[in-house]
Amino acid sequence: MRFKNKGIRMDLLIAYTFARITDDMIDDKSLHIEEKKPKLKLFIQFLDELFAGRKSDYDIKRKPYIPKINWPLYQSQFSDVQMSCCRALSRIAFYLPRKPFYDLLEGFKWDVERRLIRNEKDLMEYCNYVAGNFGLTSIFLFIYRSDDGMNNIIEKHDNIVEKSQQLARDLQLVNIARDIIYDSVTVGRTYIPTSFLDDEEIELKVLCDKKDARSLGENKIRKYSSRLIQLYYKYQPETLDLFNWLSHDVRSGVIAFYDIYLEHISVFQSSSTYPTKASVSKWKKYLILLNSLYIKSFKSNMLY
Repeated sequence: MRFKNKGIRMDLLIAYTFARITDDMIDDKSLHIEEKKPKLKLFIQFLDELFAGRKSDYDIKRKPYIPKINWPLYQSQFSDVQMSCCRALSRIAFYLPRKPFYDLLEGFKWDVERRLIRNEKDLMEYCNYVAGNFGLTSIFLFIYRSDDGMNNIIEKHDNIVEKSQQLARDLQLVNIARDIIYDSVTVGRTYIPTSFLDDEEIELKVLCDKKDARSLGENKIRKYSSRLIQLYYKYQPETLDLFNWLSHDVRSGVIAFYDIYLEHISVFQSSSTYPTKASVSKWKKYLILLNSLYIKSFKSNMLY
């Protein structure tokens, strides 16, 4: 994601990397499920130390401080990459709320416990945990780094935090639709609600136990994908005015990220064979980026 403010780019990368390293740990095939549970608890313990002393879920600090963290403990348990990320996060955590990070790990518990998503309510809850809360983290980051100043944005836009969380949550539906086959063949997991399946018992075995989503057939995969995308469009109108509230120094980057993500829909819908993991070509990303930087970001009202 491109932003004029280098601090935003770096801090976003740190926050995203924490989500990435914990997700990679959950998906690590070399670890047995009983090995993942204590690892997850250790990350939770790290968050307990990182955010110790906060008065509420959304309490933040205005000035940097050094949290008291038992680094030798984590050094003995975490990989070098995990340690580097945790140390980097500790330097910016003062202005970030604790709730999104705990909710992220709560979502990963679903994966560790192999919890099925039964209905739309479960699906939106899971999406909020693993994606919506990154949107929430991001908006606090934008607010802190914004040229407009933290106080001005908070006072001016009471629901900007809620809208950013909803936007990221809803985009996770696109991600799930894109990765129906990938999730099945790599980790034996499906995030399609069981209430969407034509034959829950048989199709869960195919998707999760046999790890063979393609054997469901092209038509069925597209049917479930389309239902997830329809669900995305159901919630989409609630969030799009977020773009108009963002300051110009972050708006173009957020719009570009959003448009590139949505481009995945046309990629997997137009493909003759449903892709294992759809991706947007580099030239298309460049076109979207140019449009976002020099056209959409300067319009007062974003129309989609």
